[in-house]
Amino acid sequence: MNYFKSLWNENQQLVLLMATAAVLLLSVLLYAVGIVFISKLVVIFIAGIAAVSLLLWEIQIKTKLLITVIVIVCGFIFEVIGVHSGILFGSISFSSIFGYKLLGVPFTIGLVWLIVTLSAWNITSFGKISKIYKFLLAGGLVLMFDLVLEQFATQFNLWTWKSSSATYLNYISWFLIAELIFYLYYRLDKINKPSLYIGGILPLTALYFWLMLMVR
Repeated sequence: MNYFKSLWNENQQLVLLMATAAVLLLSVLLYAVGIVFISKLVVIFIAGIAAVSLLLWEIQIKTKLLITVIVIVCGFIFEVIGVHSGILFGSISFSSIFGYKLLGVPFTIGLVWLIVTLSAWNITSFGKISKIYKFLLAGGLVLMFDLVLEQFATQFNLWTWKSSSATYLNYISWFLIAELIFYLYYRLDKINKPSLYIGGILPLTALYFWLMLMVR
């Protein structure tokens, strides 16, 4: 018992990341054999990943709460502006799969911004690089993730475009908004020890999207 307790204490983030991977892989297998309702559990997946990430985020509680609220609210507001004006992401319409909507935008979209940017920022915190390269690398990671996300979202009807697909404006806006959020992390979250789980979520989720597209 002491051995397993010690193993958990030393490797809990790796274990949790592997458990998350197992759940996502199971959902891919279930979808592949025809259990299609699994693709509609997006809100549960997002909420679960966000909850674990917040628990493992080693930062003062007040600062964590402040950053979380700012990112979620700002992400939501930017999406509302985008939906009603088309000037940020293009003409987009969210489906009900993402959960309850206010002003045409699901509440969970703010959590998506938090998870994606926090994961990208953690990834760039594993090595020592200059500030400018850190911001550019984190922004690049977000862009690469969005390329896969857009394919997944349109194929599984999370949202639809009035044009045939996402425009360059969408990717430019994702990059610029992400950079604003990274500046918030830079000013308030002085990461001393990046989280393996939080950093691993971005590539793991991108892989999940790709696998789901393959079996569709």
